[in-house]
Amino acid sequence: MNMPYELGKTILKTLTENNFQAFFVGGFVRDRLLGFKTEDIDICTDATPEEVKKLFPSSLATGEKYGTMTVFIDQYRYEITTFRAERNYQDNRHPGNIVFETELAGDLGRRDFTINAMAMGLAEEVIDLFSGRQDLKQRLIRAIGDPLQRFKEDALRILRAFRFVAKLDFELEAATKDAIELAMPLLGRVANERIRVELTQIRQYPFRQKAIRLMVDLGIGNVFPEIVPGLDFLANKANLSLTESEFYALCFYLANTDIPDKWRFSRVEKRQINAIIAFLKQAQEGSIDWEIVYQHKLATSLSGEKLLVGLKPTIYKRGRVQSLWQSLPIKKVSDLALGGNDLKEYFPGNDKAIGEWLALAVKLVNSTRIPNEKIALLDYLKQHFRK
Repeated sequence: MNMPYELGKTILKTLTENNFQAFFVGGFVRDRLLGFKTEDIDICTDATPEEVKKLFPSSLATGEKYGTMTVFIDQYRYEITTFRAERNYQDNRHPGNIVFETELAGDLGRRDFTINAMAMGLAEEVIDLFSGRQDLKQRLIRAIGDPLQRFKEDALRILRAFRFVAKLDFELEAATKDAIELAMPLLGRVANERIRVELTQIRQYPFRQKAIRLMVDLGIGNVFPEIVPGLDFLANKANLSLTESEFYALCFYLANTDIPDKWRFSRVEKRQINAIIAFLKQAQEGSIDWEIVYQHKLATSLSGEKLLVGLKPTIYKRGRVQSLWQSLPIKKVSDLALGGNDLKEYFPGNDKAIGEWLALAVKLVNSTRIPNEKIALLDYLKQHFRK
């Protein structure tokens, strides 16, 4: 039994028994027709948010502007949205006016692609006003109505099209594909945080190579030239899965550019990306040795190694970083058998040099020149740095 679906039917039943129209809609219907299991279930209705709240008192307003209420049953969540029309789009992203509708047709007509504009009632009848089932059979992603107008309304739909290519291995319908190429510059007006979310999802799906090649071919480089070298690289690497930090480090490293401010990374994200880039530059100048691994620590070094193995598989092999890290007697300064207070005692008046001496001690131990013993380290320092 498909429990999320069965519980969702109880919501439809409650709405219809109270004289409201109610349907499963969008991605859930698409995935059900394709035979995919999903717990992401959306419901549309002519009931207003206030009316939904009366029927489901524990529901939460999670998108009040858009008429969306969320109902929780057991561990599952269901978004119930009032039929609506969207008008007067602004900034190629957000509708200026949202009007609640009383008929399903108006709600389906505002959606992006035909395969996402189908609804299903309680009796499992499919309402398909835009031939979405036919496009599913033909494996096509087709915009509803005038495709260029759809992308002008919301430019993020361009990346959503590529996301469905990556997820479903579908083709872009010809007019939709032409419109994407024409509308591609509009992505420059979309917040980069939203761009990043879509790019992350695209990279996670099994047919990402196909989607990435399409993105590059249709001109994403005219909007985001700094990520094209990374995209080109990934288009030829079927089995390389990257974290977000690894992906952007790869992009900016190959593009030989600093992190552009427009990408709006947090300070933590910038540090992670810059650390991986620094690892790549150091390792490419020579080889991966213990000093690089110690400096950048394990997580960054593993990320850098993954990228280097992808970039130059005949030179770099997986496993070296882990082996070097495990062999290090000192992984952090506090692992040393002596500390700053010891140095202050034996070398009074040399506080400014303590950091330098501790770094030297780490190097001596990790290069196996001296054992990690307090007396041995102090003896060496005494011989080379007199009081």
